[in-house]
Amino acid sequence: MAEYTLQDMLKRIKVLKKEKKINNNKLSEVTGISLGTLSKILAGVTKEPSIESIIKISRGLNVSADFLIFGENPSLTPQEQSVLSAYMAHPEMQPVINKILDIKAEDPSISNDIISELKQDVPIPTNSK
Repeated sequence: MAEYTLQDMLKRIKVLKKEKKINNNKLSEVTGISLGTLSKILAGVTKEPSIESIIKISRGLNVSADFLIFGENPSLTPQEQSVLSAYMAHPEMQPVINKILDIKAEDPSISNDIISELKQDVPIPTNSK
């Protein structure tokens, strides 16, 4: 299991808020945590947020408390966890990855073209039965 650090948890919260387009006012509203208390937690002023607050924040962001605290999601496979960890560790790449995911949703044929191009550079294993 990963080690807990307040700074890592706060980074995860910041990324999730940005992804979900949630500001502190909205997070305060959905969690029931006062804006003042939430602001102190998110600024790192509160060095040991209560487990109750962490659970409320995780629910407000629709993620597990495990993910907020440790950056892990027990329902993910080790490979999925590795991909998620790499995504979180490289914020400069997140817009590119998000764009690829958006393209797939918009037009599957475009994503197939991208996958074909990637296969030329990086072999992607296929499941053969």
